[in-house]
Amino acid sequence: MKRSDQDNNKIISAVFAIAAAILYGASFPLSKQILDQEVNPFILAGLFYTVQAILFFSIRTVKPADHANRLQKSDWLWLSGTIIAGGIAAPVLYLLGQKQISAHLASLISPLEIFFTTIIAIMLFKEPHSRSEIISIILITLGASVIGMNIKTGDKSNDTMLGAILVLSAFFAWGIDNNCTAQISKRDTLQIAGFKGLFGGAANLCLGILLGASIPSSNTILIRIGLIGIFCFGISFVLIIFSMRSLGASKTIALFGSNPAVGVALSWLLLGESPSFWYLIGGAVMIIGIYALIFKPVKAVQNT
Repeated sequence: MKRSDQDNNKIISAVFAIAAAILYGASFPLSKQILDQEVNPFILAGLFYTVQAILFFSIRTVKPADHANRLQKSDWLWLSGTIIAGGIAAPVLYLLGQKQISAHLASLISPLEIFFTTIIAIMLFKEPHSRSEIISIILITLGASVIGMNIKTGDKSNDTMLGAILVLSAFFAWGIDNNCTAQISKRDTLQIAGFKGLFGGAANLCLGILLGASIPSSNTILIRIGLIGIFCFGISFVLIIFSMRSLGASKTIALFGSNPAVGVALSWLLLGESPSFWYLIGGAVMIIGIYALIFKPVKAVQNT
């Protein structure tokens, strides 16, 4: 049977979401390596997003956006939500937390971004939802609870409960960001990513400097930060926006939720970290929740 253009667009959007997941999953161990070299989290978050802003605005200088797709005055409320939640709050909360936990733990609890994105989409934006999405939410919550109850703290552990809470808060902020971005996803993608990077990066750099931190002097570290910012945060964000155009916020983030597998694998390869048995069990339950959300569609239940 010949596929329709709509089906092809959904397949392409799914590929974009998975590619974004791979790039973002790599950010967990790569960011942890930078943080372990005593780079301030505010400065690191600021540099990640400033670099992507420079890239995207440079592209738009050479090739301006179509007038019809440019951001309008009516879009700035949603863009402000994206900037504040996803460009300022989320990255610094995430990096502050990741400094206190292992990279594989941050990877394993990242599906909670799906939970928050879906809940916000259903409760605030009235997206239709199905029984499979409700089952998914329950399973993801259960998996996160298993991980949370087995976080070991103390001298023999690299994980702290505060670190996990900070990372969890970051995923909540990104859940808000994802839903705000979905409202303007048909606008120019590079404009959205550029403004998010510009204001988010500038805010966190200023906060870091006010707190007495400084920008790293090592060119090697700066190059690594630049590459992580461009690929793991910038390009992955653009791919997510493209995916949202056909799949919507909750389904895009469900596919994007495959990033823990990448994060755990690279944490083992690059950092020598190995997750505990209960971490893996909790992560597996959350992955089953993702499966229920993506591959078990049931007739949508309309909100009343």
